[in-house]
Amino acid sequence: MGTVGFRGMIFYLSLPQRLNEATMALFKVKAKDTKVSGHLVEAFLEALPGNARYRAEFLKRHGIEKVDENSWYPMEEWLEVFEDVANNLGKATLFILGKAIFKALELPRNIKSLEDALKHLNEYYQKMHQGNVGEVKLVSYDEDKKQAIVESTTSYPSDLERGVLTELARSHMPEDAIDVEVIIDESRSTKEDGAESTFYIIQW
Repeated sequence: MGTVGFRGMIFYLSLPQRLNEATMALFKVKAKDTKVSGHLVEAFLEALPGNARYRAEFLKRHGIEKVDENSWYPMEEWLEVFEDVANNLGKATLFILGKAIFKALELPRNIKSLEDALKHLNEYYQKMHQGNVGEVKLVSYDEDKKQAIVESTTSYPSDLERGVLTELARSHMPEDAIDVEVIIDESRSTKEDGAESTFYIIQW
């Protein structure tokens, strides 16, 4: 099989192996006793494809039952859910779930600009978790270049976070923007490659 004509096919055939190798660190908790808010779990449950029974069973097989938005759930089990999604439902589903999860973050209404939203994102990410869960930080914001750079050191998969950032950027789109796009900076290693962080480029 030629490596040029079938580059895309080779990528998809090798993806499960890449995930199996990289997720040894990607989907693991950074510290014991870390937890996630039931608010996020509920948002995930509502966005997951399939009927209510399927969605409940999906969480149940990872030890999460009776979802309550006011409760807290072990981060280790929560990350196992996303590893399951990554391996069995794919990157497109992770992206869709990320968009839904952003809506659960409930950024304050007084945040009007994209720059402010990105600056405050980590604050609300932390509120939805307990313990050391990494961070999502704004590295740079350039109005002239119409570009922002965000770095994430969380244990969540990159396509999930790309969904979160896409929904955030679209809901706080600059006035002079026609559209906004969030891409994973593949010029650097990502968490899926075994790196400690993934960088995202937001362009408008």
